[in-house]
Amino acid sequence: MTVVVLLKKIPNKIHIIGSVGSGKTTLARELSSKLNIPLN
Repeated sequence: MTVVVLLKKIPNKIHIIGSVGSGKTTLARELSSKLNIPLN
């Protein structure tokens, strides 16, 4: 059996759009922490 591993490039920027008070900052902080990407 042959196993092929494909490396996916993970984006280093995520844009979060939503209305005021919808939790964008909270979501961004959680994603930043879990994905180990900087929060700008």
